Amino acid sequence: MHTTAPRSDRGFTTTSDGRARLAIFDRFATAIAIITFRHVAMLPNTQSHADKAVQQKLNAIAHALADFMGVLSTDHPELNRHREELTAAVSLEKQESS
Repeated sequence: MHTTAPRSDRGFTTTSDGRARLAIFDRFATAIAIITFRHVAMLPNTQSHADKAVQQKLNAIAHALADFMGVLSTDHPELNRHREELTAAVSLEKQESS
């Protein structure tokens, strides 16, 4: 029986008994491709959570500012108009994000 040394052919290594298996580089490349794909797939989900958190913080600041404007509106009546605009903008944002 004649056995030959393992040979490489298009990324496969053929063993002495004729079975083919992936070369180490191809295994590594496949693993990297899977990891990269998984991370790319997770990115939009992570970004969505970050966007929601930022929007919640902005809404909290807007509400606090509107409350402060309400307190000051007794001395500065023109703040009522600005307060109404701010409140309407925050309410619109809540409707769009729901």
